[in-house]
Amino acid sequence: MNVSLDINVTSKTTERSDSLAITINAVEAQANPDQNTVTATIVSSSGGPFMLIEWVDANTSVTQGDTGVVYTVKVTNAGNLDANNVTFQWTLPSNWTITNGSASSQLAGDLTVNNSVEDSITVSIDSNASTGTKTVRFTAGCCNDGNKTKSSSISVTVNSASAETDGDTGSEDSATDLAGAA
Repeated sequence: MNVSLDINVTSKTTERSDSLAITINAVEAQANPDQNTVTATIVSSSGGPFMLIEWVDANTSVTQGDTGVVYTVKVTNAGNLDANNVTFQWTLPSNWTITNGSASSQLAGDLTVNNSVEDSITVSIDSNASTGTKTVRFTAGCCNDGNKTKSSSISVTVNSASAETDGDTGSEDSATDLAGAA
């Protein structure tokens, strides 16, 4: 059986994007699947380009001394006009270094309506970087217009490198001791 649902959304008065998840649960025990979830992004725009940012690769837990940590975003022009002079900017916590990619860049050419481009960086986390919850932010702007700038951020937990080695129980020594006790 196919079911169609009409969903009405009232948009916000400011330019923004919001995620929407709709979950449908079956009422019949033999239904397969018994649950289905659909997600969507609702864009409220006053017209012109709209830089929609989606995280494609986002490591949310790292350890001091990690290398090769990749962050990737997809930027889609979800507006109704082409975006020109598109710029990208990454903002990282202190003691994080970009080893591949660029902290800031400008797209060659326009980002046309409903088209996307990805931007990636690879970072290293210094061995003495502070631990705890940190923020990685990506900003996309266009059109020499501050009103067309959009940012998105993720929280990243930086774990202590010493915490990973503190769990050493000396299992090799224990095995030797057990063999000697037999």
